[in-house]
Amino acid sequence: MVQMSIIINLAIWVMTGVQIQTPVHWQYGIKKVGTGKYEIHLKANISNGWHLYAQNQPEDAIAVPAKIAFKKDPAWQLVGKTREVGKLEHYNNSDAGIEANQYEKTVDFVQGIVVTGKLPLIVHCTIEFQTCTDKMCLPAADQSFEVPIH
Repeated sequence: MVQMSIIINLAIWVMTGVQIQTPVHWQYGIKKVGTGKYEIHLKANISNGWHLYAQNQPEDAIAVPAKIAFKKDPAWQLVGKTREVGKLEHYNNSDAGIEANQYEKTVDFVQGIVVTGKLPLIVHCTIEFQTCTDKMCLPAADQSFEVPIH
């Protein structure tokens, strides 16, 4: 009887329109910058009122920094570190002892690569990120990409 009550309550909860919040929408692309040289772009479009944390955070920050992982492949090599293109904001709430580096509206994570194998190929990568408002944070999330290079 208790299980049926739980199932009914769950069904009501789902039917009432409870939505999973997805404050970040991702786009990806590739840009050729030279012979065998490319840039991978992972662009976050962030909903109003939300922010996404940068890769580099202050030492005592409680924010989950963005982390990008590329699946190794002998057909290409990373060039340098992933850089961020956007308006970096430094949030500081000294009363709460919280500070963080973050982006609002948009940020483009850009990674250079050199192709050492034959085209076409696919670069597999995943970004772990956290988003918050001034009142709440969502748990860290992962977004995977398969970026084709022709």
